[in-house]
Amino acid sequence: MGNWDQETLEKAVAEKEKREKQKNKTDKICKFFLDAIEKRKYGWRWVCPNGMDCIYKHCLPPGYVLKKDEVPVEVDTTPLEE
Repeated sequence: MGNWDQETLEKAVAEKEKREKQKNKTDKICKFFLDAIEKRKYGWRWVCPNGMDCIYKHCLPPGYVLKKDEVPVEVDTTPLEE
């Protein structure tokens, strides 16, 4: 990749974008994609274990919060008075 000229790089980017924009057959999010995001393995060279024809979406759902960024919710454990 260090020896690529601008044209070769643009072709590689265009091909990857074309593959990623293919219409998915379902609205569900790929569990391998979410796992890769959580483990910080997703990137340019990441390939879905389902292959290039994965029917699931490779995008984060609206409002998704990474587990490392979640804020723990404090639960009030004091007994209720009658």
